[in-house]
Amino acid sequence: MEGNLPFAWTTRDLSHSGVLGDPRAATAEKGDRILASLATSWVQVIRDLYAFQQPKAWKSTRSSEASQ
Repeated sequence: MEGNLPFAWTTRDLSHSGVLGDPRAATAEKGDRILASLATSWVQVIRDLYAFQQPKAWKSTRSSEASQ
């Protein structure tokens, strides 16, 4: 990182090129593993959101307030 910046909004605030880190340790295998992990995690998040239901106590409280 160039300069002495205590806070940044974007990577360009920290680096003239907009890149952080040293890519020399990167490999296609590491990239594939990261992508697979991200995809698996996003699938789980979407499944959790799809299956989510409001707690019954919240529903009954809200419906009784609405009927008054």
